Amino acid sequence: MKSKVLILTFLLITVVTYSKTPKNVAVGNAGSLISLFSSEELNITDSLVVSGNINAQDFKFMRDNLTVLSFLDMSNANIQQYSGVSGTANNTNTTYPINTVPNFAFYTGAWSGKNTLKTVILPKNTTSIGEYAFRYCQGLVSISIPDEVASIGKEAFLNCSKLKSVTLPKSLIKLGKYLKNDVCSNCEGIFVGCTSLETIVFQNNIEYIGNSTFNGCSSLASISLPETIKYIGTAAFGNCSKLATINLPNGLLDIEYGAFSGCSSLNNVELPTSLRYMGREAFSGCINLSTPINFSGDTILDNSFSSCLKLEEIRIKSTTKVIGYGILSECLNLKVVDAPAKLINQVLTPGYSFSQYSNRFSNKLQLVKINSDTLKQMGVDFLKNSYRTIKSIDLSESVNAELPAELLSNFYSLENLSLPKSIVIIPYRGVSDCVSLKEILIPASTTDIEMRAFENCRSLKTINFGENSQLKTIGNWSFYACHALENINIPTGVTTIGDGAFWSCDYLKNVNLPSSILSIGDNSFEACKSISKIKVNAIIPPALNDNTFNLVDKNIPVIVPEGSLIAYKTTPIWKDFKNLSSSDINSIDNANQLQYAIFTKGQNILINNAMNCKITVLDVSGRIVSTIQKATEFEKICIINPGIYFVKVDRQTTKIIIE
Repeated sequence: MKSKVLILTFLLITVVTYSKTPKNVAVGNAGSLISLFSSEELNITDSLVVSGNINAQDFKFMRDNLTVLSFLDMSNANIQQYSGVSGTANNTNTTYPINTVPNFAFYTGAWSGKNTLKTVILPKNTTSIGEYAFRYCQGLVSISIPDEVASIGKEAFLNCSKLKSVTLPKSLIKLGKYLKNDVCSNCEGIFVGCTSLETIVFQNNIEYIGNSTFNGCSSLASISLPETIKYIGTAAFGNCSKLATINLPNGLLDIEYGAFSGCSSLNNVELPTSLRYMGREAFSGCINLSTPINFSGDTILDNSFSSCLKLEEIRIKSTTKVIGYGILSECLNLKVVDAPAKLINQVLTPGYSFSQYSNRFSNKLQLVKINSDTLKQMGVDFLKNSYRTIKSIDLSESVNAELPAELLSNFYSLENLSLPKSIVIIPYRGVSDCVSLKEILIPASTTDIEMRAFENCRSLKTINFGENSQLKTIGNWSFYACHALENINIPTGVTTIGDGAFWSCDYLKNVNLPSSILSIGDNSFEACKSISKIKVNAIIPPALNDNTFNLVDKNIPVIVPEGSLIAYKTTPIWKDFKNLSSSDINSIDNANQLQYAIFTKGQNILINNAMNCKITVLDVSGRIVSTIQKATEFEKICIINPGIYFVKVDRQTTKIIIE
């Protein structure tokens, strides 16, 4: 019995020793590898070194007959062309090219590959790896690909779940096929599902990474792409759940649909300035992406950054074409947006109510700049979702003549606001109750400030008006309870100030009213108890109501145009001010900074350089003496009676004396 055990032990040791010694074979005629094996060797050969000539028949033999093959070195072999039904395509009449690892080389079909295979060294003169060559070889750990390989076929290494590293060859320019706007119906998936792949070495020649190439490579932690990369295809790195960093080189042009979608560990991405196209869902689901996004390309598509939960800042160039919807959906920590209006106008697809889905969008915005396009209601709703937190909004570059009513009402953290340069009407309660707003510029294009537009902006200290302001009307209660306002210099052109417009502006000290003003409404300056000076540039006293200046000290100085003092002293309400005085008309409305040449010669007023302007001459009582609707380059107006006259050219007023 003891002797039998010893014999059995010897045989086992012999088999193990034999199986771990590589079998070296030199194949003379391609297709004859099978003839170099005994039937016993078929089930014990786990290491094989092949030289000589082989073809698809030999690959089929190694795949189907060497049942425990683990190590395969073909570095000194030559792959020959073969045509017939005995190749790796299983009874299909196929032509297999020279120097090409055949299609289905180690894939048997039915989602099964040669799982015993762990290490493969390909022939040195291999130029191509065929489709499905190592598909589902789930034991493959290492593959040596020679530098002469210029193409790798579809799903060549799909689900090689133990493959740890890949060094791509120097001749490889196109890794798979790149199909623009493809939604993965034609996915290449060369390394898809290689869940143990940790290292990819790219040579400095590859130009594009095809669709789904590394999708689902869940052990891949970092990627360094060469400077030659121009295109990253659909889902190329999708669902690489451990991928934390990737460098995107300058020279990269396109990132396609879902290229990095589901890369849940990705936290650091810097988009190159060369990037021109961002596909649908490109970074969707990158829940840890936190570095600021700056995209200066031509086109960005829908959902490209959706569900980037930690993303705080996104900036998109003003000329970028925004296509589709939901780019910022589920970006719940977003704080800074600098982008075309379309980006926020299209946060939801048409037909959906923002109020129903508001919890899908950030309520933590702090700084927003709209750098192009027209802001619409959906965009306004997006902003309102952060009414508690927004500190700065810049709409100066948005193309809005009008904005929705109550646009920014109750944005109580808002400190800085720039309105659209093209805005004509500031709407009802447009900026009301913005209690932290300190300063506002009313653009030159604005003609009307509607009722309650800035009501209760109690920190508003300064109101500036754009140069050559077109403002005509300041509506009822428009600046009511702007307690911090200290000075108001209303621009020339304003004809009407509505009821209660500046009521209860407690700290208002100086009021400058333009020459164009015709009427000031009831309670307009009521309870402005700090007013210490009023300057009125209107030759004819503006119409007032009984309570226009109610509770304003009537002993403060009120300065009116020279020659109009008697008119003010005899006009109801104005005459109640006890310290009325006149000033030189030349100081009115910046009249010292003349654009037109106005001078007298005898009884003639000579006006030069006022082409196409309206000219009006008034006497000291405000009566119109002469009018020219559309002046020529040089005008001469004869005045019969000597005295003081006022010449208005457009909005500029000048005093002259006819002797």
